[in-house]
Amino acid sequence: MFDGIIWLWPTGAGWNHLADRYPSASTCRPRLQPWEEPGVWLQIWPKFLSELEQQSQLDWPETLADGSLAWAKKGPQALERSKVARVVVDGQAVPIGADLDSASASEIKRLQSTIEKISVLRKGGGRPRQNPVRIIADKGCDSDPLGQKRLKGGIELICPYCKNKQTKKDEDGGKFRPDRRRWKVEQTLAWRPNWRRRVVDWEREIQIDQAFFHLACILITLRPF
Repeated sequence: MFDGIIWLWPTGAGWNHLADRYPSASTCRPRLQPWEEPGVWLQIWPKFLSELEQQSQLDWPETLADGSLAWAKKGPQALERSKVARVVVDGQAVPIGADLDSASASEIKRLQSTIEKISVLRKGGGRPRQNPVRIIADKGCDSDPLGQKRLKGGIELICPYCKNKQTKKDEDGGKFRPDRRRWKVEQTLAWRPNWRRRVVDWEREIQIDQAFFHLACILITLRPF
C-alpha cells in the first residue's frame, strides 16, 4: 500500500489509475489519513533528521526559508484557491522544518509558524534543537514591527529591505550578500514539480494533502543517505 502511494508522486496519476501491481485505490487511499492524523509521518521525518545530525551532516549555522504555491481544486481548502508550502532548509538544502498554510497569511507569520515545527535531536542527547542561528529569507519577510530583525528565540533574520522601508541600516548590502545563496532553498522547492501530486491539490480531505506534503519532506531528507 505504501509503495502504491509513493508511485503516485512522480506520475501525478489519480487514485483510480494506480498501476495493477499495487492494491486498489479503495485500499491505498484510506490508509493515508489514519497514518497522518496520529502524526506518523511527523515521527518518521525527525528520525531521519536526527540520524543526519548524529553523523554531523546537518549544516545549522546558516538556514534558508522560502515557500511555493499549490493550487487547490477540491475540498474546503479550494475556497481559498491556494496554499503555501513553506520550508526551512539547512545549508545542504535538507528540509528541517515545513508548514502548509493558507496563502492569505502574512509571510512573517508563516515563517514563524514553520520555525516552530523544527525539532531535531542533538548529537549526544539533550533537548531537541529547535532554533537555528539565523535564517535567510526573501523580502516578503521584511517587517517594521520586527525592529532589529529578530524572530522568536533570538533567531537573526536576514532578508532584503522592502522598497517602502524608511530606515535601511545596511544599505551597502554587505550583510545581505548571503541572500545570493537562497538558490539552495529554491532548489529544494524546485524538486516539487517532479512530484506532480504536489503541484495541484486535488484532494478533498485536508489530511490527505498534508500527508503528501510530509511525505515530500521525508523523501527529500532521504537524498543525503
